[in-house]
Amino acid sequence: MHFIRLIIIFIITAALVGCNLTPQKHGGYIPEEVNILDVNINVIDYTPNDLSLLVGDRPIANSSFVISNFANVPDFEPGMAGALGVIALDSSYEIHLPEKLEEHLATKFNLSKVLFTELESPSEYSSIKFNGPKSEINELILESYALINITENGVAFNPQIIASLYDNNGKFIWQNHYGFPSKVKTWKEWSDRALNDFFIAAYKQLAIQLRTNLNGEIYHHKIIPDPVIKLNLPEVL
Repeated sequence: MHFIRLIIIFIITAALVGCNLTPQKHGGYIPEEVNILDVNINVIDYTPNDLSLLVGDRPIANSSFVISNFANVPDFEPGMAGALGVIALDSSYEIHLPEKLEEHLATKFNLSKVLFTELESPSEYSSIKFNGPKSEINELILESYALINITENGVAFNPQIIASLYDNNGKFIWQNHYGFPSKVKTWKEWSDRALNDFFIAAYKQLAIQLRTNLNGEIYHHKIIPDPVIKLNLPEVL
């Protein structure tokens, strides 16, 4: 899997160097010619591929979570270079939580559903669906997930949204990434209810940013106090 990933990365890199490609629009608000009321919104489960993940990051299977260790991956290790070095780095720096804990996160929390609920009620959009088939024709695809970082205090969750917009011809025309500006502070334990409340609060904030951009405006972050929520690990370890 890692070897195939490296081959694909090499091919894409070579193509970008050899071709003069027109850059796509990333960040900010949607193109002015797009009327969001005419766009179909589809909130889907996050299904990352190897190319979309940083070295050291690992998705929890069938879940809304990616365990990140990219901050601890060195730029270079003596004796490790080239393709084999990247393979070794990627595998050796991946983090695994206890199997029962990963299974618990996967079964108890669906962040796409949290986002869908926030956008649906009340909804100012003409069409919004959950986990519908992707058409990529006049469609805004929203994927939500949370990065998990292991800290000296415990586990920190960073909710995210990836928004990708396609025109009437199925051409990709805009994308933006949204991340909750603060990390939940964790200790040795957390409760499902407290964590779910945190995700709901986080996606309310992220939805404000998303709606602002969909209305053709730039979102200006307002400085608010970081939420401090004490969480308790479930008794599944």
